[in-house]
Amino acid sequence: MFCSSAHRMLIERGLGAKAPKKRKIIPKGFALWVPVFVCTLLCGGILWAAPLQIVTTTTDLADIARRVGGDAVSVIALSSGATDPHHVEPRPSMVHRLRRADAIVVVGMGLDGWSDGLIRVSQNPKLQMGSAGYIDASAKITPLEVPVGKIDGRHGDIHLYGNPHYWLDPLNGIVIAETLAERFSQLAPDKAAFFQDNVARFAAQIRGKVPLWSASLSALKSQSIVAYHPTWVY
Repeated sequence: MFCSSAHRMLIERGLGAKAPKKRKIIPKGFALWVPVFVCTLLCGGILWAAPLQIVTTTTDLADIARRVGGDAVSVIALSSGATDPHHVEPRPSMVHRLRRADAIVVVGMGLDGWSDGLIRVSQNPKLQMGSAGYIDASAKITPLEVPVGKIDGRHGDIHLYGNPHYWLDPLNGIVIAETLAERFSQLAPDKAAFFQDNVARFAAQIRGKVPLWSASLSALKSQSIVAYHPTWVY
């Protein structure tokens, strides 16, 4: 009686033998689920890869890039729709965006030459001219109004490489989309089929609308139009 009472007192004071720890029971089959869980995380990292970061010089190109890239791209334009694309004031925030970009999409043909300096200053090797991330949307366009002969100051404001407002022709929008899909596929080969499907859908939408637009504008076919700049040639 004395021994058991003394032993009980020691245990209560923490001086006696410690009570045995409770064993943690691992659910049956848990070990089998561990590799499945790890594989899911690894595969998910591939399936949920971050979208391509695309920067465009104009909002028009940004819209086409989104149509082609879908959720596989994140797109931002350096200029707004209310800005003259010929004359955009470069800002430090633009350089910051270019440094994080995977690709830059330019109108080309000398229209957005203001972006050249920004690309150089960004020191992003992905975007330099000649790299996969430098995308000239005019690459497959047949230009109009290409000047011939000697060009000098007497000609005033002239487009040396042809009229660069080619994107205003809806059918040229399809050509641009095809160019973007080709280049996006180089940057993300696993998404190539996805990009091509998006281009096909975009092209079908444009071709379906062209007859309606043509009919709407048919009344103006014989009318003269005055523009402050040769924007509407296409």
